[in-house]
Amino acid sequence: MSRTESLLRQVSLLLGTGYILYFFSEAMFWSQLRPDEGLIDRPLSCVLYAYLGYLVLVVLRYFRIRDISGLFLAGAAYGWIDEGVFAMTLFGDPSMPFPYTISWTGLAWHAPISVVLGWHAMGIALRRTVLGPAAWLSLGFGVFWGVWAYGWRFETPPVAANPVAFLSQALAATALLAAAYVAVAAGRPDGFRPSRAGLVLAGLVLFGFLGVVTVPNVPLALLVLPPLAGMLFLLLHRHRRAESVTGMEILAQHAAMPRPGNLAMLALMPLAATVVYALLGESEWSLNMLPVIGMLATLAGATLFVLAAVRTLRRSSAL
Repeated sequence: MSRTESLLRQVSLLLGTGYILYFFSEAMFWSQLRPDEGLIDRPLSCVLYAYLGYLVLVVLRYFRIRDISGLFLAGAAYGWIDEGVFAMTLFGDPSMPFPYTISWTGLAWHAPISVVLGWHAMGIALRRTVLGPAAWLSLGFGVFWGVWAYGWRFETPPVAANPVAFLSQALAATALLAAAYVAVAAGRPDGFRPSRAGLVLAGLVLFGFLGVVTVPNVPLALLVLPPLAGMLFLLLHRHRRAESVTGMEILAQHAAMPRPGNLAMLALMPLAATVVYALLGESEWSLNMLPVIGMLATLAGATLFVLAAVRTLRRSSAL
């Protein structure tokens, strides 16, 4: 393989992975353009998520992630870097105080929804020989998306759109999502090997932003991030030791190209979301589900992290 071909594959892998993470972490979370968001903000966010996608791929490769518990820990690393270093909401925000924000949204949304279900489970479903898994997962995501998007009407300021505008945005975002899954396969994730130069550059970006922006703005980061990072590294290191050399790593499971019929099932996601969104609007549903879902997801995320940690420790201690 030529150097140019290798570079193109890595770019395809990073852009595909980054957009998948962006879709489930941002496009689905915010559901539509916010009042303070310009059109250039979303492309810039995709660049950031391509960088975060690179970090996720590095964690998956270096720690030889093969199962869901290890994948959730990798998702926790992604969520804590995103919310702790760049968004800086890990230390508390107006919607939820610290320390609940250790789970919300890193463990409650980014790890289970963006990484485990969005990147991995959907990616595997798209490669199946039957349509059922991709269809049901798309419908499930769509119903959740519609309920979540409707809840933004009750926020201050409210974020709402008519069903037609909502559908057009959702369809466009989902079409790019389908292309992203294809880009991941075209990038051959089974052959991903981060270079030393790439790792150094990624580290400079991470620690440079942490030192220049995060810590000066939120000094609490110096007390919170090191113990979280240390705990996560030890768990991932134990996971790496516990894994045998047999069995397919998760990256290798995403090497096959998604099937066209399964990719078409992704259309069920924006369609179901729009139907739910419109029906809730017609019924004038008045219960704000965002705080309810947020609290339940916060508890679930913390519980899943503990379960993943316990399973990793038990497996490594049995060696």
